[in-house]
Amino acid sequence: MIGNQYSPGDLLPSYYPISQWNASCLPLAAEDYDDLLNPALKGKIASADPTSSSSAWAQLCNILLVKGCYESPQAWAYVESLIKQPNGKPTSGSSAVYKGEYQGEYAVGLTYEDPSVAPLADGAKNVRVVYPKEGAMWLPAASAIVAGLTNRPVNTKIANSNKFLQPLSAIKVAFEDIAYTSAHKKDIQKKWSDLWAKLN
Repeated sequence: MIGNQYSPGDLLPSYYPISQWNASCLPLAAEDYDDLLNPALKGKIASADPTSSSSAWAQLCNILLVKGCYESPQAWAYVESLIKQPNGKPTSGSSAVYKGEYQGEYAVGLTYEDPSVAPLADGAKNVRVVYPKEGAMWLPAASAIVAGLTNRPVNTKIANSNKFLQPLSAIKVAFEDIAYTSAHKKDIQKKWSDLWAKLN
């Protein structure tokens, strides 16, 4: 913000929870979360731990939201089914998801938008980014310019978007109830942890 005016970089979309597919590992068509329950994907899905990874937490919230909402038995039944797919092997962190998928260790990575489109920009042909047709949350982030800087760097020649990022009009956007998920984060994480322990 400059004075009381917002500059274009002040309010940015952070990421959409998506699934990233390695077509060379498993050339399956996928459009939604239900496709992740395909038996052919057993042990081939990378997912981080939503109790320690912010992107995995966002993915869990997105799944619950679009599958019926945060307390829905139907949504949690889906989560239980999905938990069985990675064969009890959560990744060490969010970067291990998209890197492992891109490198062929996994066929699918439950991750977020920005690092998934980066390989496409670098010319990768084996990666497909899928925004779930049930919906993908738009999560806000922010940036700022420190007041009083005398040599504020400004380069208007830098492109502000990767051409592989989808426009809002092409995505079914879901909106997280941030107040609810913030207030119930520990409860949701515990429920996920209990399910994971029971099933693995």
